[in-house]
Amino acid sequence: MKKSLIITAALIGVFSASISASALESPLSSQSEITVKAFAGNIKNPSVFALANGSSLVSWQEELDGGYFLKTRTISPTNKLGAIQSINSEKAISIGEGSGTKQTVAINKAGKLFAVWVTQGLRYGVQSQKIWGRTSIDGTNWSTPFVVLPGLTVSGDDQDCEMDAMDQPGCGYLRLQAAIDDKNRLAVLVADNREGIGNRYRMKATNFLGHWSNLKTLTSTPSMRSSEIVGLTSGFAVSATRYDSAASNMVKASYYDPKTETWTYTLTGTSIPANTVIKSKWVQRSLKKLSLVMASSNEQGGISLRNFDTESKTWSSELIQIKEREANTVFQDVTAAKVGSELVVMFSSYNQNDGSSQVRVAKNVEGTPTITVIGTAFDQMDLLYIGSSLSNTAVVAFNVSMNGAKLGGTTAETLPITIPNAASNGYLNAMTKSKTDLVQAVGLKFSEGVTSVIFIKGFVN
Repeated sequence: MKKSLIITAALIGVFSASISASALESPLSSQSEITVKAFAGNIKNPSVFALANGSSLVSWQEELDGGYFLKTRTISPTNKLGAIQSINSEKAISIGEGSGTKQTVAINKAGKLFAVWVTQGLRYGVQSQKIWGRTSIDGTNWSTPFVVLPGLTVSGDDQDCEMDAMDQPGCGYLRLQAAIDDKNRLAVLVADNREGIGNRYRMKATNFLGHWSNLKTLTSTPSMRSSEIVGLTSGFAVSATRYDSAASNMVKASYYDPKTETWTYTLTGTSIPANTVIKSKWVQRSLKKLSLVMASSNEQGGISLRNFDTESKTWSSELIQIKEREANTVFQDVTAAKVGSELVVMFSSYNQNDGSSQVRVAKNVEGTPTITVIGTAFDQMDLLYIGSSLSNTAVVAFNVSMNGAKLGGTTAETLPITIPNAASNGYLNAMTKSKTDLVQAVGLKFSEGVTSVIFIKGFVN
């Protein structure tokens, strides 16, 4: 079982003071830290993005009366804070108890941003929900809000929807995820629960001229688990777990072909005839080749991948096994990145016998895999980042719930070490890295009803 993350209180720092961590051992050089915002209330889903001009953008959601306001703030290369932007002027609704809006801001390689949110109100006299969007090329100047999806009828009982929207038809959206490709096309992946159908995932994208396509259904699912939509060099890829405790469990996927401006039919990445939760991650290997990496929590799964060809729009390989299942071991999460010409896979596991957790990295995954343990703890371990350094070596980061975030490499000499920072327990919520090996990350600090957004940056040592 996955343990709950326990975050203890920490003292609130100054509003925008920049501090140096050079006197402390750190995997980052020239490390600095800034308090981006202190808020007398709850903040959720902080994230960070590297902008094209060398600046950073931090986003977060400030909760208010069952909803939230999406906020952003730029930070210059010299740590100067920009003005705080409110992306939505009308209160957004919190869906999926907040987890449904974790990925509502996206960025492409050129640094263009796309943000989305959901509002609820009357449409033709009926309660409905509307999805809005805005874009920006610099994180400071945002477009006028535009409608992404005009309305989803909300017919469910208010109390029932508040208690368990996932099992109550007509409660509106359960999940909203945004993506933008490198050609500036936009896309969303949404989930809702419809009478007679149940939970379902649907996606929608714009063509090259910016016109939105019709919604395409990816899959229905008795119970929702993980899902993803990613912007590619051109086009999009989506995946979602179809979970049913009493039947086979699957990863369903689709690809948006920018040439035909259509989504492919629903593909099955893997199907396991057992009660298992499967997580998946898309990685673009080249213009033509995508890889879908998957982790099954237990029973017949292990860690695997399947390759997809964007020209034929079909799987170009059978299932490739990276790591067989282990007795009494639950594979909890997986992520991957292209490092040089290779695919490197990072995954976490939990040992049900002794209660220990591990983070491991697999290389040569399409040949004879080599797997290295890069972290072990008796606390929950959460994957944070994987990418490629300037020297084409893997850079990885993960959280240990009571001991903070660790960053490093995958060899005995470069194993991840703790990043000193002021977030509660040093736990970081999101991380990214630029082509120049500049790491940018955000975490939250809690104290007596005040939540602060903490921004950390520095170069990989």
